[in-house]
Amino acid sequence: METAQAEEKAKLQSQVREIKTSFERIKTKCDTRSRRLEEALKEVRILNLNFVLDLGSVGSLSTVH
Repeated sequence: METAQAEEKAKLQSQVREIKTSFERIKTKCDTRSRRLEEALKEVRILNLNFVLDLGSVGSLSTVH
């Protein structure tokens, strides 16, 4: 009986380690994806600002003619 309990404990500990490893791997991937999305959002905002500024300069040129 004691051996069965020790085996069950070892099996459970192994499963817990596996779950923790999987969780850390998933968390790392999520963190990386979040960072990349934040970077992409910053780039989009900059491109949008440049686009708006370009439209403004084109608009001011057309009023001069």
